[in-house]
Amino acid sequence: MTFGSSQGTLGDSLWLTPLLRAFPGSTLKMFPSCRNVASLYEGLVSEVLFVDEPGVPPTVDMPTHVSQKMLVATGKPDSSIVPYIELRFDEIDWARGFLSQYGDVYRAVVIHTHNSGWANPDNWFARHVKPPKPIMNVLAAQAQRMGYKVFQFCNEPWPGKPDNFDPLDIDGVHRVRGLTLRQTAACYHLIGRMVSGDTGDPYLMLAAGGRLIMLLCPEIKWTGYRHHNVVYTEALWKGEKPRTCYHGFAEWKKAMNDLTFDW
Repeated sequence: MTFGSSQGTLGDSLWLTPLLRAFPGSTLKMFPSCRNVASLYEGLVSEVLFVDEPGVPPTVDMPTHVSQKMLVATGKPDSSIVPYIELRFDEIDWARGFLSQYGDVYRAVVIHTHNSGWANPDNWFARHVKPPKPIMNVLAAQAQRMGYKVFQFCNEPWPGKPDNFDPLDIDGVHRVRGLTLRQTAACYHLIGRMVSGDTGDPYLMLAAGGRLIMLLCPEIKWTGYRHHNVVYTEALWKGEKPRTCYHGFAEWKKAMNDLTFDW
């Protein structure tokens, strides 16, 4: 089968992976500007074509996650909707060697403070979904007190785009920059834990097999931002043990007190 996608952002691109996994060997058409995320589909599709009119993924109107809508529209309602990428053994071995410079990462967590658009002053929506930085500082400090190494990852800025890296204001954080998306995913696979807002990297963590605590901003109904489009409820895991926990911004103190990073 052939699918098209106009999305070049990390999160939206990963929402497409359950559909591609349900139809192995498909061809995917994307805008040329989406090349930065095309590496995510290695092993999931037979070919990625860059065209001026790629089309859009099939979907239906129903109150559930956007990936589930695509799978229902294509006759695969019972397929897993969890993001997925096909990491190679050599990529995981590379990440193991790379992370060895930081010591044992068995007890480590990624605190993700930014998203792909918040540094753009014209993108008010990105600032809305980004958790307040003081929350992330407190959570990172608590993780350190509990004996966890704290990591931050961020790719270098894309050409012509603002730098969205937002370093935590505490000492002892390992800041990793300049990796490719697949290298980052391999590191996420080994670390396996993240606390983040709603943006692309938490979906990359899930796609790599890790666990996620997501701090959700309030819904903005007039823009179409609804939690049911982004939240992986227990029923959507199709027999797999859920790897997500959700807390609202207003519940951050409860989230902090309840966090064990090993749920």
